[in-house]
Amino acid sequence: MKILSQLLILCFVFFVATACGGDKKGQIAKKWKITDIKNKDMDKMGEEEKKMMKEMLAKSTMEFKKDGSYEMSFMGQSQKGKWELKDDKTISITDEGSKDAQAMKIKEVSDKKLVISDDKGEVEMTLEPA
Repeated sequence: MKILSQLLILCFVFFVATACGGDKKGQIAKKWKITDIKNKDMDKMGEEEKKMMKEMLAKSTMEFKKDGSYEMSFMGQSQKGKWELKDDKTISITDEGSKDAQAMKIKEVSDKKLVISDDKGEVEMTLEPA
């Protein structure tokens, strides 16, 4: 009887962990719209440049697919490649035709928001579901 109780508790804990967003790859694997980009040079931009940047962002998307591929549309350009969740805090992105992977740090992830930055912290991107 004690073993049955322990198994039921273990199953309940597993169910709660997976139901509460334990699958980070599942949260990331979707189409996102890029809502904000921050970098150290943004402060140097004039108001007109910032307005133009916001207009370009409104049309920019990034899709992380469950099969490990990704597609990004940014400022009228398209990019494809592979992505991989290295650990709970890092996405590795390899552009099509390249052997070099870029590490992106996950600063925040939920079903409604993804914030990632380059490994040096110089550029930060905020994404929301498309």
